[in-house]
Amino acid sequence: MKRSLIAHMVFARPSAFDHIFNCARWLVGVCGFLCRLSIIAWGALALYFSIVPWQWLRVLLPFLPLLTFKYPVAALVTMLFKKLSGL
Repeated sequence: MKRSLIAHMVFARPSAFDHIFNCARWLVGVCGFLCRLSIIAWGALALYFSIVPWQWLRVLLPFLPLLTFKYPVAALVTMLFKKLSGL
């Protein structure tokens, strides 16, 4: 008797509530991913279409946070502008 109860618990088919819960969880995950992606894209496009006189800097600025795993952003920007201004 005990063995059949455990087998029934292990091989039980998921209920309709489980399917609805899994679909809702998947939908919330996709919506969260799309929201984060749109925020990142909005920031990258805002930097790209900003009034920066150099094309290469407009392309580099959206990727600057990815390059700052060792140095903070402020230090990299300061070093970049010192090199550009010749100080």
